[in-house]
Amino acid sequence: MDAVTPSDNDQRSPLTMAFAVLAPLPTTQPVQVAEMPTPVVFPVAMIDENSRTIAEQNFDSIFNRPHVMMRDRDTVERKLRVMVEGGKQKLMIISDFDYTLSRFEDSRGTRCWTTHGVFDNCTKQVDPELANKFERLKEKYFPIEFDPKLSQEQKIPYMEEWQSLSACCN
Repeated sequence: MDAVTPSDNDQRSPLTMAFAVLAPLPTTQPVQVAEMPTPVVFPVAMIDENSRTIAEQNFDSIFNRPHVMMRDRDTVERKLRVMVEGGKQKLMIISDFDYTLSRFEDSRGTRCWTTHGVFDNCTKQVDPELANKFERLKEKYFPIEFDPKLSQEQKIPYMEEWQSLSACCN
């Protein structure tokens, strides 16, 4: 499969190009990701005649599409702005929760980490005490999540409690 790269005369904004490149691919074949031929430089904030910055216009061009839905646009914009301002050096994306994009085993037959495994193992390295708190919460709530005797409605309050307590741990 060919790598996805913008052409030299591409008139789309860098943010729009990034979203196009990051869109899910309808294939199960391996994908080769290419480096951008030149560094992507996000435009400096400039106010146009409608008092909207270029970045805000870029968000508009993405968010105003009919298939893009979100509960709280301001929150999504704020999070995306932080990612853009942080730069690619501070961005890590972990997106495969069920091995649909990654391998179940590596070339030696060793089972690869799940997405949750990445977080668990990295937390152990960075903050072992926090990892222990997460492990205790998992020991309590994980069996509830997969209990076949409980309905979805019965599980929801427990899952919300688990998420709330996990967010308060750090």
